[in-house]
Amino acid sequence: MTARVHSVAILAANTAFTSILADVLEAERGHRVPCFTQAAALMTFLVISPVDVVVIDADAEGGRDLAQQLRRHPRLANPFVQILALTRANPAFHRPLLTGGADLVMQKPVAPARLLAAIDGLLMGEERSVVNWIGPALPTSAVSGEARAARGDNVVQLFPGPRD
Repeated sequence: MTARVHSVAILAANTAFTSILADVLEAERGHRVPCFTQAAALMTFLVISPVDVVVIDADAEGGRDLAQQLRRHPRLANPFVQILALTRANPAFHRPLLTGGADLVMQKPVAPARLLAAIDGLLMGEERSVVNWIGPALPTSAVSGEARAARGDNVVQLFPGPRD
């Protein structure tokens, strides 16, 4: 059985950095690595092609807000994409990127080996992102689905109990 090929998309204004990182990810890990210099092009790509990890240069044009846009986008090919943001800002200023949707923020400059390890960690964590919890069944007769939606409840019952 062969290992699954992962896709790691990169958004960075610095094409030299992008080229080095893409070469390392392809050669060392066998990942597919589409590279972008514009946030709009990356967003279009993510709608049509599933990507496992997006590496965002937060200092690139549109990069600072991209994690939040990805988390709110209704039609990504992989809505569970992991987001790694790179920034020149020191760790005290990483919180806006994390609250905006980034899974991990790293301060630049980053050694390729350290970045590889971070991406590996995000990829290993993808299996933990799967919902495994089976909670108690909601009373289906008490409140209909339309009534719950009208109330604004955002509940998805993965394994509903028997109907009354």
